[in-house]
Amino acid sequence: MKINNIMTYNYLLFRIYKNLFTVSVNNVLEVFEKQKNTPGPNAPNFVLRIIDFREEVVPVIDSWAKLNFHVLVLDSSNEQRV
Repeated sequence: MKINNIMTYNYLLFRIYKNLFTVSVNNVLEVFEKQKNTPGPNAPNFVLRIIDFREEVVPVIDSWAKLNFHVLVLDSSNEQRV
């Protein structure tokens, strides 16, 4: 978008744990509120729940669990790091 001959960019800012991330809004299809948790039957441990998105069943995954990352407590401040 151009305003007064200056290019501007729009980003979606979100937090995962203590990390901040941005994604260009051009790559975002939709933002919606958290939905009711429905556990998936016989789902792997990294599948947190399934949701109904536009009349399709979509799994919500924990990418840390899927990639076998582990959260460790490194000091007495309870700060968690990978």
